[in-house]
Amino acid sequence: MKAKSRQSLQTSSQYQKIKISVGLALALSTNLATALAVVLPSSLVYTTFFSAGPVCAADIQKEDLASLEKNFQSDKDLLEHMNKKNFDSEKLKALEKFARALKQEKNYRALEPLDELRLNLFRRVYEDGNLAYAIDELADTKLALGKLNEAEALYKESLKINKEISHVWGKPVPNYQTRDLARQLTGLGHVAMKRGEFKAAENYFKEYFDGVKKEEQGLRAIYTPQATLELADCLLAQHKDDEAIKLLKEASQLNVNAHASFSQAALLNKLADQLEKTGEKNQAAQYRAIASSLKKNQERLNKSGLDY
Repeated sequence: MKAKSRQSLQTSSQYQKIKISVGLALALSTNLATALAVVLPSSLVYTTFFSAGPVCAADIQKEDLASLEKNFQSDKDLLEHMNKKNFDSEKLKALEKFARALKQEKNYRALEPLDELRLNLFRRVYEDGNLAYAIDELADTKLALGKLNEAEALYKESLKINKEISHVWGKPVPNYQTRDLARQLTGLGHVAMKRGEFKAAENYFKEYFDGVKKEEQGLRAIYTPQATLELADCLLAQHKDDEAIKLLKEASQLNVNAHASFSQAALLNKLADQLEKTGEKNQAAQYRAIASSLKKNQERLNKSGLDY
């Protein structure tokens, strides 16, 4: 009975710790827009391209695919012949909106030529992180279409660029952090997973995980939850269940940034799945409840339209 009581107390204590971490994460209310323009590669790209900022999902919902395609087609010829001398970022907006809509629809076959057009244009204009972004967009599409050799070559090219360019103004290269390599490392990990090369995949995911975990130590985690999920999935695919559960349990205690709420919720649900398999249903239910709370709060924040 005493052992049972101690176990119950320990579970309750863990639950309280998780609740406190979640509460701290959701308490974040400061405007991170400026910081994220530096932290997130895609934000850096879009602030470079568009003075009006990134294309948002709300914009896409207002227009159907047919009108988006029509707008893109009207600028297509210009984009195909644009170069450094006549580069006009305004003309990219129609392409980006149409491409994003196709990606949301998971219409990768229709998306592929748009990604190729963007990359061909960027090869004529850029040699920096903007080029890496265009390479990654096409690599993601190639991966989704199962074109693994092409995807791998693109991710490796982008990885090389992101290791050699300056990510911090005024500092000599290399000055990247692991978060700057997130897309390439996870992409290469997924290519290896699809080939059944699990050890190679694990090495890519572990490089990403080890780097961001170290870089985010003492901070509200943004990248660590997703990095943990990627590595845990790879471990589970190799039947390393105990190792994966240990990893997920450690990450469940993270003090996460509000921007990582969805990935932290997915992490907690993944942990709950594994605990249910081992018969720990009560603890699994607690993790699911916290995951549900995280998702609901994130959805409310997103609907509010406020920066956070």
